[in-house]
Amino acid sequence: MKCSTHQKKSIMLLLSFICVVFLLYVLNCRSMVSYNFLNYRISDSTSMLSGFLDVFQSNFSFNQTTPSRNETLQFRTTTRTPQFTGLNSSGEYEHDGSLDASFKLLGQHLTESHRNTSRYKPKVIVHSSRRYDDVWTTENKTTEYSNKTSRETDKNVCPEKPKDLIGLRLGNYSHVTKSELIEEFTQMEPGGHLRPQNCTPGQSVAIIIPYRNRNSHLLVLLHNLIPFLTRQNVDVTFFVIEQAGNSTFNRGALFNVGFLEAEKFHRFDCYILHDVDIIPLNDHNLYRCGGNPRHFAVALNKYNYNLLYSNYFGGVVGLLRSQYLQVNGNSNLYIGWGAEDDDLLVRVRAKNLTMVRYDVMTARYDMIKHERDKGNAENPLRFALLKSAARRQDVEGLNTVTKHYQVLDMKPETLYTWITVSLDNRGLLEVRSILTAPSYTMNDMKGTKLVMKVR
Repeated sequence: MKCSTHQKKSIMLLLSFICVVFLLYVLNCRSMVSYNFLNYRISDSTSMLSGFLDVFQSNFSFNQTTPSRNETLQFRTTTRTPQFTGLNSSGEYEHDGSLDASFKLLGQHLTESHRNTSRYKPKVIVHSSRRYDDVWTTENKTTEYSNKTSRETDKNVCPEKPKDLIGLRLGNYSHVTKSELIEEFTQMEPGGHLRPQNCTPGQSVAIIIPYRNRNSHLLVLLHNLIPFLTRQNVDVTFFVIEQAGNSTFNRGALFNVGFLEAEKFHRFDCYILHDVDIIPLNDHNLYRCGGNPRHFAVALNKYNYNLLYSNYFGGVVGLLRSQYLQVNGNSNLYIGWGAEDDDLLVRVRAKNLTMVRYDVMTARYDMIKHERDKGNAENPLRFALLKSAARRQDVEGLNTVTKHYQVLDMKPETLYTWITVSLDNRGLLEVRSILTAPSYTMNDMKGTKLVMKVR
């Protein structure tokens, strides 16, 4: 059938219009290809799409010009493991179509000024003297944080009273080996670090255990203490401070050494000074530090689960880091058994701090039966030393122990960090230009020795 001239013109006009519309559509698709792809990939997530497009639109120019070859986005699906391959040999971006790769691809197209901001330049520095610390650097600020707890920031804060507590129970005193403990407590991390897995703890705790020749007691203590602290959601590191050689045992000085050496690993919030033969029985006895120093071991089986005397401050005590510094730690002068814990209480009260306790049912412990250790004989001069406890507090203690011990060995093991030290007890008792044992203390001790000779 023949078409009239008018019909031919109408058909040509319609075809021309269709061609123009098609051309505009093609040009628009070329500039919007990446947008269409991403919109397709994440169309099922409105919130993700919104955030994605905000970044995308702020860094891309949508116009009708044809992008250069290096700006062309090409995507191909492969059967290999999903991964971002970056620029290929032709200078084109390619990846396997996964959403992770899409985000990485988007990062390649951020503007130069955006890429240069410090937000995208994390720098991690591991300090040799602090085991857990990393640093995140920005242009104007450096923020230190704990690498061990940074992964916990998206979890809930641990409750003050954990839900898994079981209350009073008998201790476990069965024979156990070190390898058995390691096999049983798989949650332990190197250096004797234990932390909750499902919440963020409020404090980091160091437990300092003075030690010599008490391996069986140490294993029994850990066998009871690790599950006890796990139920309490405590972030804790165990430090065993072994006094080497045959010199007389100096419990107070070993606590000071433990504090100073633990500080080289991490600045802990709370320090708990724990005898190796004291086993907690009630997990409502929370191993935390607070506004005042806490006496944990209130009721011992050795004393029929009663408080020995009102000023008893031994067995297990806990102080905030700031409090231990404030009281200048323990005295180093109590060489042998007795009264170093009484001296510590004098120091606490002299700094206007108050000892706090739980009730006798909560703060209940068993003491493992044993003979007094060789090299830890009763100190006959302990009461003479107590006379000057408050007077010498600021001139003898944590601030004078440093030059009188030497670290012989340090082993960050699975169950604990083991630190072996030699103590110079004689040096701790000498009167020097920088006071170690003040002259008035030495006079009290000499007077006591004379009385003992007369007797």
